[in-house]
Amino acid sequence: MKLRNRITLTFVAISAGTFFLMSIFIYILASHFTNESFYVRLKARASLAAKHYGEEDEKALPIYEEVRKEHLLPLLDEQDFLFPYDSIQYFIRSATGSKLPTSFYKNLQSRGYAEYNRKDRQYAGMIRKGKQGDIVVIVSAIDEAGGYMLSSLKKALSVGCILSSTLIFAGGIFYSRKVLDPVARIIGEVNNIGASNLHLRLETGNNNKDELSQLATTFNHMLDRLEASFEMQSNFVNNASHELKTPLTTLLGESEIILRHPRSCEEYVRSITVIQKEAERLNEILSSLLRMSQIGFDGNKLLFENVRFDDLIMLVKRNLDMRIPDNKVSIEWENFPVNGDQLFITVNRTWIKLALYNIIQNSIKYSNNDEVKVVLSENPETLEIKITDKGIGIPAQDLVHVFEPFFRGSNTAHFEGHGIGLPLSLKIIRLHKGKISVSSEKNKGTSVIITFPKEGIRSS
Repeated sequence: MKLRNRITLTFVAISAGTFFLMSIFIYILASHFTNESFYVRLKARASLAAKHYGEEDEKALPIYEEVRKEHLLPLLDEQDFLFPYDSIQYFIRSATGSKLPTSFYKNLQSRGYAEYNRKDRQYAGMIRKGKQGDIVVIVSAIDEAGGYMLSSLKKALSVGCILSSTLIFAGGIFYSRKVLDPVARIIGEVNNIGASNLHLRLETGNNNKDELSQLATTFNHMLDRLEASFEMQSNFVNNASHELKTPLTTLLGESEIILRHPRSCEEYVRSITVIQKEAERLNEILSSLLRMSQIGFDGNKLLFENVRFDDLIMLVKRNLDMRIPDNKVSIEWENFPVNGDQLFITVNRTWIKLALYNIIQNSIKYSNNDEVKVVLSENPETLEIKITDKGIGIPAQDLVHVFEPFFRGSNTAHFEGHGIGLPLSLKIIRLHKGKISVSSEKNKGTSVIITFPKEGIRSS
């Protein structure tokens, strides 16, 4: 069943059920007040009859009849019953008088007044003092006006429920269409968006004032991410193809030159050296891609351990000194903690060392081995490392793409690289719940700030 029909039926069921229950309540309440009102009239007649019959005066009876005709509205099939109070035990035992139940007479005996309703006829009885002793007066009649009123009320409420349900059903259909029209529009617009037109966006309507507008906005944000992801994937494929094709072309070209005709020993050495260099380059690219594929965001397959932050940085510095002996990397501390336990973080030593090494090596490379400053600082909840160089910097238009695989800045043509180191470092840092930010200005240098939570990631 469609959502529109479910909303309509639910709306009708709730509203019609509410009207039906309210109608029953109104009818029961009206029936109660009608019966109470009629009993009041019967009680007045019983009291008047007891007063006049109890006097045992023959002249009292015409006066009673005259008062009842002139001052009391006539009741349908009105009947009076009178008998001495001493006879009430007989009626309790036999319950044959006026065909009333025993409970009626017991109520008369205990409370002095009783009421009873049998089908359409109602009875009211009371005990009054007479000259010859107490007497029991029972008056009965049929509430014709009350019955007619209740019957009319029942018909009116029934017709009202039917009409109101019909109107509610029509209103529910209109309301559900009105409410779900924007949803149908959103569905239609989403169905029209594909891989070839990811630039299209949904209409947000009334500026996020309702849930449907917020839904459209959420879809638009998702489409923004999808478009960026598709674009990044396209760039990745293009760049990866280019990076892999270049060394392969060189390898094939050199091999073809060598095999064309015999060469001198020096020419063979030169060609093999070129092949070796390009093979190493290709191996480096493939190794980097393999590392990126091995890093997951769940971290379930990695081994984590507690490592002192300063020891980790010094280990990276020693590796740099071995590979780039003349580097000018300096390490400084800010807010060095008194308690050394504050320097421990839980990380995978191999991967985090690789990430930090890539970032610092980039600073060395793109500053032409100029001074690179590494500043460590400790905060109540995080440990921070700031890497600053005075190199070529990153153009503003390239800054937003620095974490895309195989992307290289427009001013890095004269530097070797593949554009994989920084994206790989980002992935590793995120795996450790860390954050990285890059700020740079062309020809003035770059600053990279990395923060790690002290609790790190516990191995599962």
